[in-house]
Amino acid sequence: MRDLISIIIPTNGNRMPFLSRAIDSAGAVNFDIEVIVVVNGPYAKEFELPRCGGHHSVRVVRIAQAGVSNARNVGLSEAAGKWVRFLDDDDYLVPEVAERQYELARSSNSDIVTAKVGIVDHGGKLYGTSSEPLSNDIYCELLSTRLPVVPLAHVYKSTSIKHICWNARMNLSEDTDWLHRVARDREMSWLHMNKVVGFWYQHAVTKRLTSSFNNNRGMA
Repeated sequence: MRDLISIIIPTNGNRMPFLSRAIDSAGAVNFDIEVIVVVNGPYAKEFELPRCGGHHSVRVVRIAQAGVSNARNVGLSEAAGKWVRFLDDDDYLVPEVAERQYELARSSNSDIVTAKVGIVDHGGKLYGTSSEPLSNDIYCELLSTRLPVVPLAHVYKSTSIKHICWNARMNLSEDTDWLHRVARDREMSWLHMNKVVGFWYQHAVTKRLTSSFNNNRGMA
């Protein structure tokens, strides 16, 4: 049996077509996957899981307190996998690349395996991809701002991050804050794949299409 992968998807339940796409992309790999959908906020009790494309290992956790960081903390506490990935409900993975990333994590036993991320708008237009690293040192890449902080880029060994909570008081740059604290916690083994593993979706009403993918911007 392959190692279980836990994929944590926070949602407030208001973006159901996107959530369905995220769940389908998470489960469409030849790996043992558990998808943990953490519904947070005042409508959590009324939430019903959308119809998805046949992936059955989906678990819904409901919490009254809203907030993406709080939801990720709850999802992390519920995760049973050896490996953990965070995926926002409006983003989605490229299954064949995700499978290669999981296999690399398993075969190398690295603490973190990172892949590239693309940014798309509501019409599917690609605006670019995250940078390739210039070294194999995660600390150098973090300090240089080249390492993507978008959560879907990374797969983590569960034992390396289970004790590191997301800061629920932060509403901006929480991704950057958490990834820096992960890297500072202890020396981490890190590998990078120069393949796009997923797409960070930008809504038409936002003005973030020109934002950097990397850790000087703190994208969520």
